[in-house]
Amino acid sequence: MASEGTDMKAIFARLNSLYGNLNGSSPHGVTFLQPTPKHSGPKKNNMQAKKHVSVDPNNNLQNIEPDVQSKKVIIKTCICERPAKALECGRCHQYFHGRIAAICEKHPAEAFLMDFRECPYCTAHHDKIKVSELTWAQIRKIEDAVLPNDDL
Repeated sequence: MASEGTDMKAIFARLNSLYGNLNGSSPHGVTFLQPTPKHSGPKKNNMQAKKHVSVDPNNNLQNIEPDVQSKKVIIKTCICERPAKALECGRCHQYFHGRIAAICEKHPAEAFLMDFRECPYCTAHHDKIKVSELTWAQIRKIEDAVLPNDDL
């Protein structure tokens, strides 16, 4: 005979008190139930509440309550829709057009495959890539210019 608490029904009862939907068709449907906190009286909260807000493309704060002064506000900016720029490699000094790879604070799981993680010419690390002082139109004009032929 099994001792108390180790038989199948006792184990199921303990697990069922911690997890919800143990009879689900898949382990993915099982949810963790938060235990109810035991209150020993009112607690003083010395920490300030944190509220996550975001900034839209026009730099306007979103989801802020009127009583913002009493709370710490963590602003998460989105860089996913930033425009492409003229870039220059600091090692080989080649120009190219696009964006330097960066992780968005608001969408950290998003990856843009066409963002440059290294120089396409010399494979220098993206730390060597900088935004060019010239615009892409100026660079194209220089590249398309026909140099005079001195031999004629």
